[in-house]
Amino acid sequence: MTDTTPQLSVNKGTFTLSGVKISKPEAKDPTLTLKQFALSDVSFDLQKQAVSVGELRLTEPVGRLVREKDGQIDMIRLFASQPSETPSTTAPTKRQSPTKESAAEWSAAIRQMKLTDGSFSFRDESLRHPATVSLHELTMTADGLSTRKGEKFNYSAQAKWAKTVRSLLTAQRPCLLSRQTASSR
Repeated sequence: MTDTTPQLSVNKGTFTLSGVKISKPEAKDPTLTLKQFALSDVSFDLQKQAVSVGELRLTEPVGRLVREKDGQIDMIRLFASQPSETPSTTAPTKRQSPTKESAAEWSAAIRQMKLTDGSFSFRDESLRHPATVSLHELTMTADGLSTRKGEKFNYSAQAKWAKTVRSLLTAQRPCLLSRQTASSR
C-alpha cells in the first residue's frame, strides 16, 4: 500500500439552492430571502486548490439590514460568535507554523455573476429621526471575478430608488480587486 494524498475534482458541475430564508429569532419577516442561488459550469480541483464557476445567478434576493440604536448592524450581530459562558478549561495550544501545503492559497474565479430583481433596504435606528433607504428592481452583472492578485473585472448595476431608475455603477474601465480593497483603475 502506498502513501497517497486523496484527490478530488469536479468538472462541469451544477448547484442550485432555492427558497432561502434567514430570519432573526424575534423577527416576523425574514431578514434575507433568495428565490434561487445557482452555480453552473463548476470546476473544483483539490490538488490544484482551485475552484472556478462559469455562472453564478442570484434570483430575487431581498435583504433588510438595520443599524440598531447602539450602532450595531443586526445581521452582523446575528452571525457574530457569542462569548462562551463558561471559561475554557483547556490550556492554550502552541500555534503551529504553516507547512508548505497549508500555506498554499486557493484560487477562485467566477466568469459571470448575475443578480436579477433584487431588493435591499437599510434602516438606521441610531439616528435621532430613524430613516430607511431602499433599492428595488436591482440588477447587477460582473464578469471575470477572481481571487488572483492583479486580476481585473467589469461590473454594472442598476436599481430603482424612489420610483426612478438609476444607473448605480458602470465600469468604464476594468476594476482591480485586491484582497483588502476594491478600487477603480
